[in-house]
Amino acid sequence: MCLDYGGGHGVFVRIMRDFGFDFRWSDCYATNIYARGFEGDVHLRHELVTAFEVFEHLVDVRAELAALFEPRHRYILVSTLVVAESTQRYDAHLSPSPMHRP
Repeated sequence: MCLDYGGGHGVFVRIMRDFGFDFRWSDCYATNIYARGFEGDVHLRHELVTAFEVFEHLVDVRAELAALFEPRHRYILVSTLVVAESTQRYDAHLSPSPMHRP
């Protein structure tokens, strides 16, 4: 079983399930719209955990990573936006939306 951590509205989980992969959704800041019924638990061990564009939004990345590593998932696949130029605010490069809170 796989888990999309910080899965937003569940689009990625829905797509992966449509392709036959056993993906589950997890996000404590968003509403699961597209993957209802396929909620997962980050505290359970998974074969794969994905976290696309999640960590740049977190206040305490070290604590989130510690919690994410705790169940000893087999694989964790993470992507995040790298901003070349320094900014005053961490979220200055983001477009305004409820998902991107300062």
